[in-house]
Amino acid sequence: MYQITRTVNGKIEALNDSNSPNIKQFLTLMDAELMASKLNKNTLPDHLWSVQPLNDEEQTTS
Repeated sequence: MYQITRTVNGKIEALNDSNSPNIKQFLTLMDAELMASKLNKNTLPDHLWSVQPLNDEEQTTS
């Protein structure tokens, strides 16, 4: 599984599900990359989103 993150002012932010505090997770790399690409079309160059793989431990806690 994958998540989308960015760094803003030295803090890492993860993309959340709409109207929820839960981190949005993607089953495939392709889906995550497509979403990151769409987000980055309207994002400042120093706040770009990138795809990060989730390890097993993170999947069970989020």
